[in-house]
Amino acid sequence: MKIDDHMVSIKKTVGSRGNRSPVVMIVTHGGLYAFFSKNNNGDIETLGMAPHKAIAAWMSEKKARDIKWNEGFIKSECNELDNLKKSKGDSFTRFRNMLFSSTLLKNDTKSEYYIVYDTEKVIIGMMHKNEIQKEIDLGNVSKGTIIRNVNLNEKPQFVSNHGDFIYG
Repeated sequence: MKIDDHMVSIKKTVGSRGNRSPVVMIVTHGGLYAFFSKNNNGDIETLGMAPHKAIAAWMSEKKARDIKWNEGFIKSECNELDNLKKSKGDSFTRFRNMLFSSTLLKNDTKSEYYIVYDTEKVIIGMMHKNEIQKEIDLGNVSKGTIIRNVNLNEKPQFVSNHGDFIYG
């Protein structure tokens, strides 16, 4: 993801990975939290992003399990992270509430991540845009799957009707 300097409100190192690569947090003026790090090939990798720090950190931990946060970084977010990790049922409820929230951000920037709700399997989670398209191509995503960009700047809709994906 390309974030230009004029879009950045905060940029700081907030942790490190097992390969000693720093984890950098960027907060945009629009309120997007994004975490980046270099992978083993030296390429910059997006670890996670969301309009909330705790969700973006949680997504980063899901992608890169070797993150060690700087002391005190998540201290103020500790309760939120505990609640996100509490149980699958709690996460399901939180994602579903977020998916169907009437709150729309006044930010036209789309994230590469989407909330994905498979209504047939009753499974909900977050996926990268490329992963969603790959699963559509493999036939693992039903027409009744509901998606919404994590920036909440669009209404929830069926994946088969969403303009960012090729279905069928």
